[in-house]
Amino acid sequence: MGLEVEHEAGSGYALVKVGGTLHFAIWERGNAAGATFGDRSQKEKIPVGFSIGFEVDSVEGAVREIEARGWSVVQSRKEEAWGQVTSRFYSPSGALCEFSEMPKAW
Repeated sequence: MGLEVEHEAGSGYALVKVGGTLHFAIWERGNAAGATFGDRSQKEKIPVGFSIGFEVDSVEGAVREIEARGWSVVQSRKEEAWGQVTSRFYSPSGALCEFSEMPKAW
């Protein structure tokens, strides 16, 4: 497809540069399970297919909204080592999704 891909061998993660998008990446299921559930061996909880992330102004506010609708939050607010704040949830169709709040310095 002619897309530029940044990948570090063994990382289980690749950043794909797609025009018009802020961030598009491929994530190995074990890494997604480790980040979401704290255990790489729980990859069966990561649906095969894709996950999608939404950058929001407030992760806590976005989580409150979906919890009020009865959606299943599987990873509460967490500050990642690089400063990004995340929370992960299953959509009504079962896809793993993420809210993220970017540090002000980005």
